[in-house]
Amino acid sequence: MNDTEHRADRVLSEAVDSGRLSNVVAMAANTDEVIYSGAYGLIDSVRSIESDSIFRIASMTKAITSIAAMQLVEEGILELDEPVYNHLPQIRDLGVVNDISEHSNELILSKQQSPITLRELLTHTAGFGYTFFKPLLSKAVQKELIPEPTTDQPPFATIPLRYQPGTRWLYGANTEWLGVLIEIVTSTTVRTTAT
Repeated sequence: MNDTEHRADRVLSEAVDSGRLSNVVAMAANTDEVIYSGAYGLIDSVRSIESDSIFRIASMTKAITSIAAMQLVEEGILELDEPVYNHLPQIRDLGVVNDISEHSNELILSKQQSPITLRELLTHTAGFGYTFFKPLLSKAVQKELIPEPTTDQPPFATIPLRYQPGTRWLYGANTEWLGVLIEIVTSTTVRTTAT
């Protein structure tokens, strides 16, 4: 064990021993091998955490999925400012919700004014919104004008945009779409379901 590994072990174990962290797992690797691995603390009231313990990481899947997308940009497979319709034609015609007609109980939609880009998916500016964050989308769910989100087949696939692409930041299904995009261009499964 080298000095760097000793220091990493000391920092991590002290963080757990002092109570700043309940547990921690850290790993570093290069392209050839794992060069450091350390695990400290308990995973529950009796079991020690291990380097291969399973964690619920919730919205951290967004960071991981975004890194995977940027790796594809680095490899020249994707471009930041190309329309993602080239790979995701199903979102080309998603409308933008402006309101709900009280008279006819229908969504009042407008067409997208510009194509959604990878950059916009990465920065949450593509116009997608979660129904539980935006009152208008929530109301549309209550009126059964858009589907209730589930963790099954991408429910976001039929939910319209809330804002025009590139005009506003909004926390929404952008990263779920990134996951689908990565699946398509790499022919793998990386489904994200965190909110």
